[in-house]
Amino acid sequence: MLSIVSLVFRAKEYFEPDERDEVSQMRLAVIGSAGSYPAPASACSSYLLQHDGYQLLIDAGNGSMSNLYNFTTPGHLDGVFLSHPHVDHIADFVGIYHYRQFACVPERKLDLYAGVETVDALGRLLGSDLGDTVNINIVEPSKIFKIGPFEATSELMAHPVQTYGLRLTAKGKSIAYSADTGPCESLEVLSHKADLFLCESTWIEESETYPKDLHMTVTQAVGFALRGEVGKLLLTHIAYPNSPFVALAKARELGARNVELAFDLEEHSI
Repeated sequence: MLSIVSLVFRAKEYFEPDERDEVSQMRLAVIGSAGSYPAPASACSSYLLQHDGYQLLIDAGNGSMSNLYNFTTPGHLDGVFLSHPHVDHIADFVGIYHYRQFACVPERKLDLYAGVETVDALGRLLGSDLGDTVNINIVEPSKIFKIGPFEATSELMAHPVQTYGLRLTAKGKSIAYSADTGPCESLEVLSHKADLFLCESTWIEESETYPKDLHMTVTQAVGFALRGEVGKLLLTHIAYPNSPFVALAKARELGARNVELAFDLEEHSI
């Protein structure tokens, strides 16, 4: 006898791509939100953006693929954007790649959007030529490009490896994603008047032990949101054991008008 969980997975597995709801609004599902390493009940960074029947996965951190099945399967993804080559943002792309090779027959190759350093890192992890099953699109700073129904722009962030933040716009609505970064001018550009600003706030308070150009505090994230006049600030990548609820309380004390926490398996309309 099949368990409820098995039935859910079977239903997810066998629905046809043309049966997916075409979402007129952009809808962001949090697949993983933990910072730097998994937290209790939370996978690392991954977000599913759905719009007009297109499904874009933004980052694929370790542990996130298990959560992805609650919304779709790797075989039904249309595109993946990977911000940078750190494990907590790309590890589960390996599983997605293998799933599409061996567990299903996708209608077409997966569109991958990433910087050259990230593509090189994936090649080393997989030990194979990505181009066999993936359409590789190399991301470069300050260029406008298309991802499905979205107009996209990316900017280099302040992080020790090549890291791209992302802004996506469709039908007059926009989402900005900080990826991992310290404070930088590029983030001002990406976040300006975004309807949803998905911003990392790894640390609650500043500390002399934290290196520069690595991550941001809640105070810094709120500062970008206020200066950029964003519609909603969604705090993510909070490193355990820092409390997301402490982070949220601090953000509200600092004057963030519309701020929420990114929790695994929750959805946000844009």
